[in-house]
Amino acid sequence: MEPYRKVLFVSDTDTCQAPMAAALFKSGPLSEELEADSRGIVALFPEPISEKAEAVMISKGIHPLDHKSTPLKEEDFAEDTLVLTITKKQYIDVADKFGDHDNVYSLSSFLGVDQEVPDPYGQSLKEYGNCFETLALFIEELEKRLTEDDRAMQQKILAWEGQQELLHLRQGKEPLGGSETSGQGSQAGSDETAETAAGSQTGLDEMTETAAGSQTGLDEMAETAAGSPAGPAKTSETAGASGSGMEIPAGSSQAGNMPDEGQAQEGRPQQKEAEDGR
Repeated sequence: MEPYRKVLFVSDTDTCQAPMAAALFKSGPLSEELEADSRGIVALFPEPISEKAEAVMISKGIHPLDHKSTPLKEEDFAEDTLVLTITKKQYIDVADKFGDHDNVYSLSSFLGVDQEVPDPYGQSLKEYGNCFETLALFIEELEKRLTEDDRAMQQKILAWEGQQELLHLRQGKEPLGGSETSGQGSQAGSDETAETAAGSQTGLDEMTETAAGSQTGLDEMAETAAGSPAGPAKTSETAGASGSGMEIPAGSSQAGNMPDEGQAQEGRPQQKEAEDGR
């Protein structure tokens, strides 16, 4: 997954349409970001640009360098190269000669328009001018499209790299960046995770011990209740139910409310069953 680094314009002989398109692109705002060049499908030997095409370009303020036609080769198809044929027929010719390749389109198909660039070969200078004007409009739209696509591609690359980083971390591998800072940050994060897990385990152990202690207390209460001697109530009792800590003297009105021995014996089995149920 790479952004485009080069745009290759392809025509029949690389002496008119394609070199004009490349020259227009080189004079535009993306010339420093993307390399532009041209190729010919049937360029059998090096030829200069058409005289009429050169005259039109000079009249528009574009001075082509010493251009020589170059044949399209298999090595021109690369992952970071956008190959654009000037017409749809030329796209078919490229596919017939080189097979299917990624990043190969006709110029009109790539831009999503129906209009085609006219072929001025063998016609008047005016038709070469019409060809140039049509190419100028197409190249302007191409620059906008590539700018938008480049931003979208950068977003996709960042998202993809972030996803790969997460996968590496989940698998316990080193970060993709491999930098010392990233490694230290990842190690610190791992240590904090380990400490958190250890703290959670300690908390669980303490909760288990507390629960065990509570069960032991309930068992002791049940044993005490079962082993208490049946006899008269003590002359003074601690008012535990009220939580006040005051002693109730024998013979007081509250002491008179204490259950007798028979009532106490009847109540103890129920008390033990309730406590055992806890």
